[in-house]
Amino acid sequence: ILKHTLLLTAASVLLRLMGMAFQVYLAARIGAGGVGMVQLVLSVVTFALTLGLAGARVAAMSLCAEAHGAHDRAGVCRALDACLGYVLVTSLAAAAALFFLAPVLSVRVLHEPQAMQSLRLGAGLLPVSCVSLVLGGYFTATGQVVRLTVVDACERVVCLGLTFLLLQLCGRDAAGAGFALIGGDLLACSAATAVLYAFSRRGRPQNARGGASCAIRVRKLAVPLALSDALRAALRVTEQFLIPWGLMRAGLDEQAAMAAYGTVMGMVFPALMFPAALLYALIDLLIPELAACRAQNRRARLASVTEQCLRAGLLFGSFTAGLLFTLAPELTQLLFESPDAGLLLRVFAPMVLMLYMDALVDGMLKGLSEQAATARYNTLTSALDVVLLLVFLPKCGMKGYIFVFFTTHAVNFALSLRRLVLSGGCRPELAPLLRTALCAAAACAGALLLPVPNAAAAAIALRAAVFLAVWTLSALVTGTLETCLPPSLRTAARVR
Repeated sequence: ILKHTLLLTAASVLLRLMGMAFQVYLAARIGAGGVGMVQLVLSVVTFALTLGLAGARVAAMSLCAEAHGAHDRAGVCRALDACLGYVLVTSLAAAAALFFLAPVLSVRVLHEPQAMQSLRLGAGLLPVSCVSLVLGGYFTATGQVVRLTVVDACERVVCLGLTFLLLQLCGRDAAGAGFALIGGDLLACSAATAVLYAFSRRGRPQNARGGASCAIRVRKLAVPLALSDALRAALRVTEQFLIPWGLMRAGLDEQAAMAAYGTVMGMVFPALMFPAALLYALIDLLIPELAACRAQNRRARLASVTEQCLRAGLLFGSFTAGLLFTLAPELTQLLFESPDAGLLLRVFAPMVLMLYMDALVDGMLKGLSEQAATARYNTLTSALDVVLLLVFLPKCGMKGYIFVFFTTHAVNFALSLRRLVLSGGCRPELAPLLRTALCAAAACAGALLLPVPNAAAAAIALRAAVFLAVWTLSALVTGTLETCLPPSLRTAARVR
């Protein structure tokens, strides 16, 4: 797991760096208001993608991992075929709906008639992207991480290049930017999907033809998840549209509200979640690992893996939260030249620990076949999010959004962690949390008390160096590394 996690992380960090550079370019090209409009267009396409995927990726990962753990190659191929057949039906239906509803959505919902072409192009992207996600689940479940990583990396590089070229042809408005983003993704994803499918057919056994029983298993696993995903996605896209609406009700004009929405979604959150590359790589690998342990009834192994991952997540999350809090103003000034983004990033930075841990816990619950519980919690908190936004956002503006964001994510994390304790047999402890928080607080204090030059790049380098030095010293003195690292890495730390 560690080896594959490091591989995925290295590729993901490189691609996220490229994506962040592109985000900076896009913000400078179309402005914060344009970024906000593009985010709304992509929210609609993402909602349709969730409907089209219909739980097939998780079903593919779970079923292929179980068959792979039992060394049943024919069973793996049957599971993949059943998942591909299922997702083709659902994704084509979602694509048709998006294509024919594009005129209404662009005029009545987005209030941007020119967005119709972007939405219709997104309809063409849906089937290709859904098939690619299912194939990605298959490669992850069967341990073919290197092959998947190489193809994904090539796809993202090609996608960014094509999008950049299309942006030169589509103008400087939000509609053109949305069309370029979706068009580049469509072309690159089509090529990557063809390559992944060709790889999946290699070494296929003769007795690997799909059967009715496998298709039934896919439906039983995917349909409940698809229904909850659809409801949650609907609530999420409603939330996205409620933010600029609520900010306008709080007193901002339409342009200022869209600019504030674009600042949060297009500048703050990308910077906030950029370091999560390591976490999401680990989550993708934990799902098949935990599914295999569960299929083999290895309860001790389940408890060990979940406890180690929780402690490692605490260490990484607290370090990242402290570092982002320290560097927020200089970082956003360097990237986006936006003081507002710096203030908001510093406000959201302490929540990183909770956000990262929540994502990690949700991933482990999926590996334990607790998708239904995860879906219930996510749906509940998404509904709570919409209700609270309707209440607080028109009255309190951005402060109301921050309060609602923290409250709903805290509730989701508490429910998910409780379920993991019951299902995985792990026993979270309070001492590692206190130690990691203490280290992060000491490092923040040391870095923020240091005088720095006015140049943003020099200030970032100096503060980051001080933060790392103080955090490392604090971690060694308090024994944080001893309690939060896996046993093998603890031994290596002692030796050094």
